[in-house]
Amino acid sequence: MEWISYYLFYYIPTSWAILLFSLICSVLFAAFHTSLSVVILCSGVLITAMPVLFRKVLKETGSDEWNENDEYYSVCLEGLQGIVTLKALNANEIHSKKVEAQSEKNRQKIMQNLQRTTLNTRTIDLLISAGEFVVVGLGVWYSFQGLLSDTFTVLLFMIVGAWAEGAKRLFGAWLRGNKGIAAFENAAEILEAESAYSILSVENSVSPDPEPDADCTVSFEHVTFSYSAVSSPAVKDFTLTAPPGSRTALVGSSGSGKTSIIRLLFGFYKPDQGVIRIGNEPIDAHNVRRLQNMMTVIWQDCHVFHMSCMDNIRIARPAATEEDVYAAAKKANIHDRIMALPEGYQSEIGDGGITFSGGEKQRIALARAFLRNAPILVLDEATSSLDRKNEQEIQECISELGKGKTVLTIAHRLDTIKNADQICVMEAGGIVEIGSHEELMSLGARYSKLMGNRPNK
Repeated sequence: MEWISYYLFYYIPTSWAILLFSLICSVLFAAFHTSLSVVILCSGVLITAMPVLFRKVLKETGSDEWNENDEYYSVCLEGLQGIVTLKALNANEIHSKKVEAQSEKNRQKIMQNLQRTTLNTRTIDLLISAGEFVVVGLGVWYSFQGLLSDTFTVLLFMIVGAWAEGAKRLFGAWLRGNKGIAAFENAAEILEAESAYSILSVENSVSPDPEPDADCTVSFEHVTFSYSAVSSPAVKDFTLTAPPGSRTALVGSSGSGKTSIIRLLFGFYKPDQGVIRIGNEPIDAHNVRRLQNMMTVIWQDCHVFHMSCMDNIRIARPAATEEDVYAAAKKANIHDRIMALPEGYQSEIGDGGITFSGGEKQRIALARAFLRNAPILVLDEATSSLDRKNEQEIQECISELGKGKTVLTIAHRLDTIKNADQICVMEAGGIVEIGSHEELMSLGARYSKLMGNRPNK
């Protein structure tokens, strides 16, 4: 921001000041000698336009430096986020070498850019000095020829000196501001880029708020999706319908495509083929806010923010009253735990929820889901990291939460989805078996084998 301020509040005003100053001097000296007036005006215009002529080179210099800085900051942030793992594996030295290598690359890029900038600066200084020499030389020549009085000659020298000094300061401000401009333009390209998926557009004709009796059927019609053009499909010809109020479970080994289905449903990615619908509408016809209001998700790793318990729950529905929050917390069986804190609901939760256990953080997520009360509930291995006691208690809360809702569940612990209306066994991105628990067990195929190999019988 400091560099951008140089551009906005110093470079631009100084540019106009030099142009205006050159114009005034040109008009003033036009009465004595036309050629001198033209030289002064052209010099002012050339000096003001010089940074624009060098803009492409300078922009590339600033962008390259920012890109290397981004890489360096990413490596450092990665180390901070994974410091516990690095300590546990005694891998500090490995990551330190990675940081040092990226730091060296950053240093080399800065030195390379410094050389280019220095060359550009010296070139500009030379051109400014050459322009100063030409104007002063013409002034001296005209003075010897009697075409310019001594008073105006001295005045010319003073004007040219002030003009040259201002031009040098102008280019210095441009060099500083150019780095800020490069960063600003990189950010603007991201912010202004249109998504390839219209679901991410908030400008749509459908109302942001779902109607109370909205059709919440979730359907996938021959959906195929790959994360990149060279990778194999994560989802392949996937077809499924989850009727309103039904419970659908997705099971399968790691990499079978379960989480990819959820990401596609939330519009994080666009299918390569096929259509995803909620009700009769494809999800790309929905306003993104309306779509978000129709669904709520409880992830395996619930994130708790560094703010009060009240705000952590109310983030799911900012307009909710305190009584609404209390009711949601009671349904999630977290109310008593919060009330035991020194300031109750106004107690701040530590960064990342460090003051709460894993089960308690999941209950915060449940309270959010109760408060949001969206008609579609998605559970992404919501209890897989909990002990049996916490899992059983939270499953009871989830059963209460899911009443009357369209529920989609991803589960590794298959005991938790026996009562689902339909269970989809996935493999290589597609459905290989579908049916109720009893139906699939009677087949004696993949699902029954998964049940036989499950870790918790």
